[in-house]
Amino acid sequence: MSNPARPNILFVLTDQQRPDAIGVSGHPCIRTPAMDRIANEGAYFPEACANAPVCMPSRHSLLSGLYPSVLGNTCNGIEMPTDVPLFHHDLGAAGYWTANIGKLHFLNHSNRDHTLPHPDYGFDRVEISDEPGCYDDAYIEWVRTRAPEHLDACRCSSPPVCVGPRLELEGREVDEPYAFRGPEDLTHSAFVADRTIQAIRDCPEDRPWFVVAGFYAPHCPLNPPQRLWDEYRAMEDLPLPAWPESMQPSAPGGPGPRGHTVEQWRDIVAAYLALTTHVDDQVGKLLDFLDAQGLAENTIVVFTSDHGEFLGDNGRIQKGPPGNDCIMRVPLAMRWPAGFQAGIRSDALVELVDLVPTLLDLAGVPISTRLSGLSLKPLLDGGETWPRRSGYQEFALGKSGWRTVRTKTHTYAVNNAGEEILWNRERDPHEFVNFATDPTEAETLAWFREEVEARTPVNRRPQRPRTGEY
Repeated sequence: MSNPARPNILFVLTDQQRPDAIGVSGHPCIRTPAMDRIANEGAYFPEACANAPVCMPSRHSLLSGLYPSVLGNTCNGIEMPTDVPLFHHDLGAAGYWTANIGKLHFLNHSNRDHTLPHPDYGFDRVEISDEPGCYDDAYIEWVRTRAPEHLDACRCSSPPVCVGPRLELEGREVDEPYAFRGPEDLTHSAFVADRTIQAIRDCPEDRPWFVVAGFYAPHCPLNPPQRLWDEYRAMEDLPLPAWPESMQPSAPGGPGPRGHTVEQWRDIVAAYLALTTHVDDQVGKLLDFLDAQGLAENTIVVFTSDHGEFLGDNGRIQKGPPGNDCIMRVPLAMRWPAGFQAGIRSDALVELVDLVPTLLDLAGVPISTRLSGLSLKPLLDGGETWPRRSGYQEFALGKSGWRTVRTKTHTYAVNNAGEEILWNRERDPHEFVNFATDPTEAETLAWFREEVEARTPVNRRPQRPRTGEY
């Protein structure tokens, strides 16, 4: 199952996981022992930034090592060309066996036939399921093979942008949670864990492997197992979304953002945390498998997410620009017992685009000069200096676009019309106030105006055409 000459790499990628939705962040309620284990037995980067605020450009960026604008993919609906050099191509040339299980989201999936072959994008194995039960894809085939009597219970409604045959099923938005209707071992997350383990088993004995475990959760639909939802519902100290005074209910028990009461928002938060814990249960199975097979010592495990989730903060749900902290920051942890020590916690301003050069560096594979990111190896070796002064994120849809830079205290965003936002999280932790016109922040604003220009890639390419919405 592995070649000890080079480390194996397990890339655990969730979708839409907030930076605080992991125990090591200090969240007062969430239970994520497996994710915490990766962080505590390796390195944790609490200031990590996603380079795009939505799925497709973020995933294209982190698996290519290029900024979204360098790819020309800066919004959902733009498909990844099959001729772009990707991380696993470099690994394959160095002898690695590669696979992607579950979500990849290189193609639009709301307007294609999922029974047709999916491009392999250079992976030795692809088992694609970009959504948890609304298409006849690898997940539904897995359920059909294991427990056909539960097939209907594992279906879910089509994405909001679709006109499909299953819109009568439960809702798809973050604020429309419901319990998973099938057995807990038949969820999409269980499918990803099961097939990831099988992919590792199937790797040729004389080759190291790189496997992406592409979990869809905790992206909506928020459909956790009932037992986990009940566990979080019972917690009295469950944190509520952060709303400005103007959004607070006008009377006790009255509606707040999106017409939901405080108790309804508590239920929504409970469902999100429960779904996250269910993913963590599956990640735990992956770690246990590595232990049982004697693979843990020489396997690099990376855990992160493609972007965050509003979860009601500022009255918003899901994701998107201009770069709020709950969207721009993501959990990021790495573990490699044979390669670096446990207990590293770095506050450096790192980005998801740094993962490709880092993993190539750790695997002893040459780092291409085409890459946009920086290797984190100096930090993993115990160093404290880091050249980057900010995290960078970008998004463009038609004529609308945002560039965002973030430091440990402030976030600055500017759109194509020149409109500016400056958040000071020391003075306003929830980002309710735009300080761009505050005279006391004039010097800071000037610094950020220069920084966003310095961080904008000089080798940007024109936006590729959108061929769908999702």
